[in-house]
Amino acid sequence: MTNFLNKTKVYLTVPYIKRYFLYIFGIYLLGAGVALIYQTFFGAAAWDALHYNFYVGIPLAFKYIYPISSAILVIIAYLIEWKKPGIQMIVPILLSLIFGSVVDFLVIYIPSVKEAFFLWDVLFLAVAVTLIGIGLNIIRYCNFSLPAIDQFCLAIARKFKLTFGQGKFIGEVIAMMGAVVVGLFFGTQGEFFYLGFTTIFFILFLGAIIDFFRNPVFRIFKGIPNIDIFADDLKEADIINSKSEVATSAVIENEGKIMVLYIEDRDFYVLPGGNKFEKKSLEKSLKKVVLEDTGYKINIHEEQLIINEYFMDSSYETHYFKAKLRSKPVNIESIKSKGFNIIWIEKNELLDLLNNHDTKDKFGPQIMWREFLGIINTI
Repeated sequence: MTNFLNKTKVYLTVPYIKRYFLYIFGIYLLGAGVALIYQTFFGAAAWDALHYNFYVGIPLAFKYIYPISSAILVIIAYLIEWKKPGIQMIVPILLSLIFGSVVDFLVIYIPSVKEAFFLWDVLFLAVAVTLIGIGLNIIRYCNFSLPAIDQFCLAIARKFKLTFGQGKFIGEVIAMMGAVVVGLFFGTQGEFFYLGFTTIFFILFLGAIIDFFRNPVFRIFKGIPNIDIFADDLKEADIINSKSEVATSAVIENEGKIMVLYIEDRDFYVLPGGNKFEKKSLEKSLKKVVLEDTGYKINIHEEQLIINEYFMDSSYETHYFKAKLRSKPVNIESIKSKGFNIIWIEKNELLDLLNNHDTKDKFGPQIMWREFLGIINTI
């Protein structure tokens, strides 16, 4: 009983109440995006097309199709992640029903542009994708359940170590293929399986939009974990913040190994990265530094961690991102001339190396300890 009461008190604190309101706001943004799509003549998104093919073929009312579909997707999501079934499985299903009511409500107030100039439909679709991308990231920030379809896509992303946007892309492709298969069975070829321009647009752009807004949304709401490190047994009251630097680091995985740089002249190991450029975003700065220092082009995924290091007269704020390779390395000779040795090493071996390497550099132990924390909190 005590544990239950303590948990209840936690869920009624100001931070959680704030998340409840943001959660509702995220659902409304998501609903507004879907409602905008319904008011264009570009056709249905892949999941809606799949449901409509079932509706035409069985026939079965949507009020039954959506709950059944949601239940099946949640079960599959749990199987993909091999999670233990529980009462919490009901939440995404209920949320999907609530979400449908939100869409029905918003459609009443959003004007139709099906008979309007073509560019209005394009504008509605662009705004819709933007609202969906922002809404889904706000819901994820709140760390509450997603609607069943998105829970399914998130399970795919987690299983295969992808971004949520990439998981959403795979989910949309699966839905489109499902619509075609079900349509062939029920003979809806003449209606092009109820697929349309929106279907292709979502497959091409929705996942990228979701990933694009993820880091900004989490930064705005301070949803990225922070770790504070105080050098030389300093306390917070001892620090004079006369100088502050912002830097970035990339945890780059490839074939089960992580890239690390060995700095020969200073004898320590560090992740690829460097200071943020004044007129560039964190992501663009990191891409530029990694290319210059390693010769690799990378795709930056989610920001996972911020480590704040405090010294007597300065402080450093390092942002850690998960990243993947985009291309083979270029200008290897110029990279070697900088004194950087690129090493690919398994995670556990790297953690052991960072924790035990006996460097003589004055700042080496501090830097490697920071990287150790960055890795274990990113992967």
